[in-house]
Amino acid sequence: MVAGSRLGRNALIMNYLAHLYLGQGSAQSLIGSLMGDFIRGHLDESLPLAIRQGIWLHRKIDAFTDAHPVFRASKGRLRPPLRRYAGILVDVFYDHFLARDWALYSSVSLRDFSWSVYRTLHSHHEGLPTPMNRNGAVLEALFLVTLQETGNPARPGEGQRRLQNVD
Repeated sequence: MVAGSRLGRNALIMNYLAHLYLGQGSAQSLIGSLMGDFIRGHLDESLPLAIRQGIWLHRKIDAFTDAHPVFRASKGRLRPPLRRYAGILVDVFYDHFLARDWALYSSVSLRDFSWSVYRTLHSHHEGLPTPMNRNGAVLEALFLVTLQETGNPARPGEGQRRLQNVD
């Protein structure tokens, strides 16, 4: 996934659900699971171990997914001009299916999970890398709730309004 693509921030936000779900554990590992799209190259050894492990897991998930035959076939279904963004779009589609069928994979509701992610990120906001803060994507974790409740990834404003009333 390329941060800042022309697809807009909604696609970038949505792409995080599987990473968040698979990277849960400590607050630092959750943050690291998101940082994988913002930190390139060699990992700074000064980062806490749990954050580095979260970034490593994010990269492994992306590598596994990108190489999987089903993912490749899904990308192949998209035609120009969308093909250029096929990987991002398929990630978004898969996260939509995960959100839609969340109860099959977790005993915690998506709403509660999303609020927990939001609280974790909000409480660690000052320590997040600049690209994550600048994009603001991580602080819109409630977008996931909006998607499940409305079924419409094009309506993130509802989640954003909720975020303004939280603290």
